[in-house]
Formats: sequence, C-alpha cells, structure tokens
Amino acid sequence: MPYRHARSVNVSGTSVKPLRSVLCSPGMLGKRLTASRGRAGLTQEQLAAALGPRYDQAMVSRVESGQKTLRFEGVIKAATELDVSVDYLAGLTDDPAPAARLAEELARERARKTELEDSGALARARSRAGVRAAEGSPRPHLFARPGIKPVPLLQDAGIAAGAGGDADHEHVLSYVPFRDNWLRSHNLNAARCVVIEVIGKSMEPTIEHRAVILVDLQRTERRQNRIFAVRDADGPIVKRLRYENDNWWLDSDNEETDEKNGQRIYPARRWPEDASVLGQVMWTGRTL
Repeated sequence: MPYRHARSVNVSGTSVKPLRSVLCSPGMLGKRLTASRGRAGLTQEQLAAALGPRYDQAMVSRVESGQKTLRFEGVIKAATELDVSVDYLAGLTDDPAPAARLAEELARERARKTELEDSGALARARSRAGVRAAEGSPRPHLFARPGIKPVPLLQDAGIAAGAGGDADHEHVLSYVPFRDNWLRSHNLNAARCVVIEVIGKSMEPTIEHRAVILVDLQRTERRQNRIFAVRDADGPIVKRLRYENDNWWLDSDNEETDEKNGQRIYPARRWPEDASVLGQVMWTGRTL
C-alpha cells in the first residue's frame, strides 16, 4: 500500500516499509478517529491538544477526512485518549474496546453470571419451601468479601430501552459483586449504584435486550454522548443523550430503519419538559 512519506528499508534483499507508514489506510483511520472522537464527546481542537504540540485542529480535520494519516506514536496517543484500541483505529477489529478493558468486562460478566445463577437457585429454593419473596431477602453483607462490594440487583425495575416501563414495584432480588478497585477507578460508590435489567432493543448493539446495566444514581448531570437512565411521563427509559441545536435529545443506538418508509424505528426525540435523570449507565453485562 503506497504512501507518500514511506521509505523502504532493504533487509536481506527484502523491501520493508516502516511500521508507522503501513499501520493503516488514511481512509479507515479517518473514519474510526471521527467515530471514536464523537463517542468521547471531544472536539477536534481538544483531540489535537491531547495529541501534542505538533497537532492542531486543521491537522485532525485532514486526518479525519482521509487526506493525511498519523504517525504510529500519534495513533497510540489517539487510542489512549479516546479509550479505544490501536487495532480498532487501524481497522483490524470492529470492537473498539482495549484488550485490558475486554479482560475486565469478561471477569465481571463471569462474576455476574455466577451471581445470577446463585440468585436463581435461591428463588427456586424459596418456591419449594413456600416462602414469600419478601421473607429472607438477601442481605448485602452476605455478598461482601475482601476487595468486593455488593451492588443491589433490582427485580421488576422495568427500565426500558424503547417505550417507558413501570418502576413502581422495584425491590432487591439479589446483589452483584463488583471489584472494589474497579469501582474506585470509576469513582463509583456501591451504596449509590443499582443493577437493572433493560427491556427493549432501541439501544442495541451497545445494550442488548435483557442485558443488565449498572446505574450510578449520583451522576444526574446530563453529559454529551453518554448513556443515562431517564424518567419521563412514560416511565424509566435508557437513552444516549445528545446536545444539538440548543436542545438536549434522547437518542437510540439502534439505527435500524423501516423497510417501507426508510425512517428510523427508534428516532431521537427532544428532551421532555417533565423528564429527570435517574443516573448514568456505567457498565453493561450481557450473554454472548
């Protein structure tokens, strides 16, 4: 793949281009950089400042449009700042998550699966014994271990990704263990978080139907391009918030369109006057 600034190095009769020149095509890098910057809520000026003194807004603009590419060290800085992997920016994978984050998510998913299986076993035992769910409710200290903090798993919370759901009958079904150091690294207080099941497909592929989410009830200030649990007249819903044209919008990640009219099935809608933020979604777990 020829590039204007690439210089070939002859090694044992084989022409080899420097790694920084053949990492990826400018077009792919530009598309992935634009998408990642948008998800991070950064402007081109802010990204340029994070990349270092040799970059400015015009340079970032040219990279995103495919007119220029980044040096290898620039790609590394961009990946770090945007919290994505170098492989994603290079077009080698469609998953933007860095390897370290994927490993953490896998560990949390395994812990969640074990906890939910334990909760199912407890529910079946209660049913066989004829004990009402209100009796013998799980106690958080039974789930706490050194380095582990329990977060309540709410049953019948009705958080919807689509139309609003009914959250009037929330109660604690069980507790999901989270590593204390992970909670601290994200400034999360387990006592002010809840784990809830999401019903609906409007936030796919980010949050799948019947996936569980961790909601931080302390983070109620609206933030650009972040996912929040919101309560409006229809009930609690999960949406991505966007600020455009002097208005906040409730948007969906699912861009599926109607085959007949070509319109989005889950269109963005303006922030309702009666809406309030319940908390920011900080994590999701799902079945693979």
